[in-house]
Amino acid sequence: MGGNGGSPKTRKRKHNGDAEADAGADTDPNPPGDGSSCKDPEQDGEALAQREALAQSEADDLEDLLLIAAEAALIEFDETTGRPVRIAGNASASGSASGNASSSASGDEGNAPIDGLLKISRRMLRNQAEDLFEDLKGIHAIVKDRVRTHEMVPWAGTDGDTKRLRAFGFLGSPALERLDRSGAVRLHAPEKTGAEALRDERANRRAICVLDPAGEPLPAGANDRRERAAAVVRKRTVRPAEVADKLCAAILGSGNGSGNGDHHPLDPSLLSSGSLIAYQTNLHNGAKHLGAHLDAPLHEGFGKVIVTVAVRGSATILLIGKGTGGDGDGGDDEGEQPAWRFRVEEGEAYVLSGNARNACLHAVLADDGGTGGGGGGHRESLNLRFGIHTVEEAERDIKRHWPDLW
Repeated sequence: MGGNGGSPKTRKRKHNGDAEADAGADTDPNPPGDGSSCKDPEQDGEALAQREALAQSEADDLEDLLLIAAEAALIEFDETTGRPVRIAGNASASGSASGNASSSASGDEGNAPIDGLLKISRRMLRNQAEDLFEDLKGIHAIVKDRVRTHEMVPWAGTDGDTKRLRAFGFLGSPALERLDRSGAVRLHAPEKTGAEALRDERANRRAICVLDPAGEPLPAGANDRRERAAAVVRKRTVRPAEVADKLCAAILGSGNGSGNGDHHPLDPSLLSSGSLIAYQTNLHNGAKHLGAHLDAPLHEGFGKVIVTVAVRGSATILLIGKGTGGDGDGGDDEGEQPAWRFRVEEGEAYVLSGNARNACLHAVLADDGGTGGGGGGHRESLNLRFGIHTVEEAERDIKRHWPDLW
C-alpha cells in the first residue's frame, strides 16, 4: 500500500480452490538460520512438496487478483486535489457511480469507496515542496538502513511469506510509548495466538527503529540523485516530523479537509506529525503482488489514516468490498464482491481512511518489470500510519464489516 498489516487473504470471485490462497504462499519451511539445514530424505521430500504447493497457491492468488482487476471499476482522480472524480469511465464520483451494469464492479455512490480515498499526485507533492518525494525516499532509506534485511519481518508474520518484508520507523520514543500505552494494539498477525503470536510480536519488535523527529542522517548513497543536481542544496539529513507535516499539508492543502460538501473529508486533526505513529518501509523482493487483505487496526495494521508512497515502481491498487451474500469470512459464500481499481505511479501516494480503509480489502498488483529496475516484483513503498484505534472504535468502524477477518 499501499498498507500492509494483517494476514493477506485473496477473495475468490472467479474460480474455486480447495484452500484460500495466502500472500504468504512462498513460505520457506526452513528459513536461513533456523538450524534445520540437515534433514533426512523424507523430510526433504516433504519440504519440497510444501514449497511446490505454496508456489502454486501463490500463482493462483495472482491469477485471482488479475481476474478481479479485469472487471474492477476504474477510479479516476483530479490531479490537483487528489479527489476521486470519475468511476468506470462515465460516472462522476460526486454523483451516480453506475459503472458497467453487467459487472459486479458496478454500484452506486454509497457502495463506491470514495469516502476517505485520495491519490496524491507528483504535482501535489511538488507544489508543497520541490524535494518532498526525495525526502520521503530518504526516510524509506533510513529505515531500511537502521533495520537490516535479516531483521525485517515478513508481511504475513513469522512462519509466513519470506519475500515481502517490512520494518517500522516510529516517530520518536513517545510514538512507540503511545502504541504500547494504548493497551489495544498487539504487533502480531490477528489470527495467531499463544506461542505463535509471541514469536510474531518479538519479530515485529526486532523490526522497529525509533527516528529522531528533528533530524536523521541519510545513509550513504541515499542522496546521490540530489548531489548530482547542482541547483539543489545538498542535504545530509532529513527531518521526519517536518516531512510528515509537509506531506499532510499537500494532502489537506487543496481543500481535501475543508468539508466543502463533497464526500466526507478527511479528519485534519489526524493529519499531522503529532498524530503520526510510524513510518513503515515495505519491500516486495520479487513478489509481483500483495494479496487482498485488511489492515487489522489492533495488530500490525494499526492506523486510522494510512498514507502509502510509491517509492520504487508503479502498481495497480485494488479495493474489494464485501459481497452482498457473505458474512465477512472471505469464503465462497461472499458472492459477487464489488471491486475498484486505480493506478499509482512511482512518486505518487494514496490515502486510505474512512470506508476505503475500513469497509474494503485492498491488494497490490505491481507492474511487470522483469528482475531488475523498479518494476515488477521489486516495488518498494513507504506507509505513514496516523492515529490508533481504541477497541471500541475498531469494533464500530471495522469489525462490523469483517467480523471473521479480525
